[in-house]
Parts: sequence; C-alpha cells; structure tokens
Amino acid sequence: VDQKGVIETFNPACERIFGYKADDVVGQNISHLLTEDAVATIKAFATRLATTAGAPGVQLRARHRNGSEFPMEVSLSEMRQKGQVYFCGIIRDLTQVVADREAFEKQAETLELALQAGELGLWDWNLTTGKITFSKRCAEIGGYTLDEFPASAKEWEAYLHEDDMEVREAFLREFIAGKRESYELEYRFRHRNGHWVWLQTKGRIFERDEDGKPVRVVGVHLDVSSRKQYELDIIEQNRRLELAENVADMGHWSVDVETGDWEWSDAVCQLHGVDKERFSATLASVMRCYHPDDATRFTACLVKAFGQNDPFELPLRVLRPDGEVRQLLCRGEVMTDASNAGRKSVFGIFQDITEKKRKDQRLRESEEKNRMLLANMVDVVLTVDASGRIDSYNRACAEIF
Repeated sequence: VDQKGVIETFNPACERIFGYKADDVVGQNISHLLTEDAVATIKAFATRLATTAGAPGVQLRARHRNGSEFPMEVSLSEMRQKGQVYFCGIIRDLTQVVADREAFEKQAETLELALQAGELGLWDWNLTTGKITFSKRCAEIGGYTLDEFPASAKEWEAYLHEDDMEVREAFLREFIAGKRESYELEYRFRHRNGHWVWLQTKGRIFERDEDGKPVRVVGVHLDVSSRKQYELDIIEQNRRLELAENVADMGHWSVDVETGDWEWSDAVCQLHGVDKERFSATLASVMRCYHPDDATRFTACLVKAFGQNDPFELPLRVLRPDGEVRQLLCRGEVMTDASNAGRKSVFGIFQDITEKKRKDQRLRESEEKNRMLLANMVDVVLTVDASGRIDSYNRACAEIF
C-alpha cells in the first residue's frame, strides 16, 4: 500500500485469505479490508514504523468478501521506490490459531471445573528431570502454599510415611516397566500441621521418548483421609467384634434376601468345625450342617423372616465334620440397608450353648437326686427362707404335721 493506504499489489495468498481477486481491490483503500478498529490500529502501527527502526507484528480483525470477520496478524515494513514510500504487509490468517486457542482455553476451563468439583489436585511429573508440577489444590490438601510445596520427586518422597515407601516404590517400578497400565495407589502424606493425610493418587503415562520409554506422567491427587479413617474404624470394630465373639463363643452371619448369598464370620466357621477357605455357604450347604429336624425349623424361620420380617430364635444341633454334635442358639432378624435402595438381609448370631446345656442337665440330675433323697429320708427335713416361709419339706415332715 502507499502512504495513503491505497492497495498497490495483492498476491494470490491474499486472494485466498480475503476472498477477493486482485483486480477487485487494487486501487481501493486498505480500510476496505479491515474493521473500523483495525483501521485505527494499522494507522498507529504505520506511524510507529516511520519513527522507529522497526515495529512488531500486530493482531487485528479483517473483513472477508462474504462479510464475515476473521483475526489476522500483520507485519509491516517500509520500502521506497522511485522516491515514493510504500508499506509492505505480510499477513497471516489466525482463524484456526484462534479457534484452537479458544478450544484449548475451554478445555482448560472445563478441566479446572471438573477438578474443583471433584476436589482433585493435578500433578505433572517429568521422569527425565524428576521435576513435578503441582496444582494449587495439591498443596492445599497438605496445608501448604505452592511456594512451600515440593518441586521434585526426591523432595516429595521426604513428605511420605516411611511405612508406605516400599509398596509405593515397588508399584512405581512395575508401572514404569509397563507391568501396570495405570499408577493408582494410596499412601500417607505429612500435613503441614504434622498429622498424616491419606492420598489416593492416579496417573497415566502422557509422553514417551523415541524408544518408547516413559518420560512424562500426569495424574491427580484426592484426599481420602475421611474414607480411610472410616475403613480403619470398621477394621478395628470388626477386630473387637471377633475378639468378643471368641470370648463369648459367638459368631455372626447374614444372608441377602434378594440374592440368597450367605456370609459367615470366622467364629461361625469355627463353631461349625468347617474351614472358611473351603466351605461355600449356600442354603443347601448350611442346612446340611444341622440335624434334619433342626434344619427344617431353621429353613421355616428364614422363609417367615423373608416374607414377614419376623425375628426368630431357636436351638440347633450342629453335626460337625469330625462327628461331634454341639448345641447352638441361633438368633436372626431382618435388616434394611437404606443406602442400598432398601435392600434387605437377615443378620444373626450363633452362640455355642453346649456347655450350658450340659451344666443345666447336670443341675437337673443333681436336683432330682436331692429330691429323691429328701423324699425317702426317715428324719424330718424342713427348709424355710429368711422371712420364715416354708420353702420345702419331705414326706416324713408331712406325715408328722
């Protein structure tokens, strides 16, 4: 263009970008191809170019022949020919560049929203340099700022619990060697306040070198401390329950009303004399453990519980594999799991009452012997309680009075 902005030359690339033929625009002012804002920008650009040794490229909006606008980048240079000053513009259509950038920014925004919604921290690990780039959320999980947070794998390891290091290193070696498809495990990380935070980390190989060796891993961190503490509490509760059951010769069991799946605790298996690893608890296998008459009554109680939610209690004679017969007291009641669409199961306990039954039998036999002895004594025997009321007397006493 000349100093007035009149187009002097318009090459084929310009024709493709703007949609005009050279004959249509040569002789026209450059403003014909630009938006109003772009015209002002290009004039200021030309002024700077005239007063300085050079000026950087500028981005502005141009008009296509069809009336649409598109972004472009212009680099201007001044040239003189036969005493006249001209400006030569090198133009680059930025339509695809801008579209790609906007798409990237939208994806980045979507990713950030997803990370925020899931309370996830993003990390990017360069295996070649050892550098790890963490997001702000990663630092917040541990109570740190990004400036305080570790920036390398070596620094990161100093914050991990020593009891978790061996498992983590073994898992990481297998992952890098390609023996594991993803890097996923849980370990403890030291919080700024000194306590331990349970992290769930998930990562995948993002980049490999020419030899196929992993060089970059990207993943996320999730604080699972609450869930982990809940799991540990459940484990401790189960441990205490098992201990209490062993002391009381008891064990717990359950059966899913919908699927018919049975679960027996270790203590229940011990009470029945079966190996938990080998015994498959089903309705048929469970009922074979009892005297036929007791199995029939037990089945009837379960059916009634399934249909009418009735609790039950009944004694059972267990026919153990070693031939021993033991007495169990069985209790059961229907439980509803509100967190699982109201799914029902029968939960119950078995208690070994064999020794109690034997003691009760020996007591009855002893009482019968004492009764017969008193009844046949010739001496008068009379017992009274502390208030003077007669508690018992024998035949001789009755005959006298």
